[in-house]
Amino acid sequence: DQLGFGRLKAPYVDELILAYEAQLAREVSLEVSYVNKTTYQVIEDTCNGNLPTPTEGADCSFFKVGNIPGLTKDYEALILKLESRAWDRMHLIGSYVLSDSKGAVPLWETRGDFDLYPWHFVNQYGYLPDHSRHRVKLNGYVFLPLDVSLAFNGWWDSEFRWAPMGNRAVVPEMLYGQMFLEPRGSRSEPGVYQLDLQVGKGFTWSRTRLRLFGTVYNLFDSETATSVCVNATGCGDFELGDATAWQLPRRYELGVRVEF
Repeated sequence: DQLGFGRLKAPYVDELILAYEAQLAREVSLEVSYVNKTTYQVIEDTCNGNLPTPTEGADCSFFKVGNIPGLTKDYEALILKLESRAWDRMHLIGSYVLSDSKGAVPLWETRGDFDLYPWHFVNQYGYLPDHSRHRVKLNGYVFLPLDVSLAFNGWWDSEFRWAPMGNRAVVPEMLYGQMFLEPRGSRSEPGVYQLDLQVGKGFTWSRTRLRLFGTVYNLFDSETATSVCVNATGCGDFELGDATAWQLPRRYELGVRVEF
């Protein structure tokens, strides 16, 4: 228990992966996978009086790093992946994921600390920022006559999750920080989709090969919100639930590659 560290146990992950792949036709395969993953003994910092068990009114004269009870991450998914090279000039890869991503300690997200019990501990477990119940991805390329190529990359996420958070102005008895006012991820926003296209044209002179590229990102110019204001008291000019970030609009890129 020296230097602010509790009796640390190493975090560990229980993971189960089951997969089956079958050939549906010439150069066409389908893979079905099931993934179940749980992370335990996550390490976080907290008030010194909260170890080994968080309690209300615990001493907070300094902080300790330890394995705080209840801090877990859970991920479960069914994954379908289809890959095809059935045509010599075409390659396609598509996938569909049905999943749940829950926990109390995401990799990123504005949240309260695990310091003051119970305020910083309630509602922490729930849907994480990377949760999306349904995900679809499709990408590939095709070689056309006259040394022309067409490539594409498309994806769709069904939703993203968030929950309102309050500070001392909302919860006066909480001395500092923020707390979830609802279970993490209790609210959702519409899904996000995007399609990118690239066209290439090759030219050959002797041993030199020149290839020109033109790319359109976000072909359909979708500008769906990707984050919202989660503070119950607002975020400057934004109210609770207002969009604060969006997809980048349609944009273009030109490129050249020289091979010799």
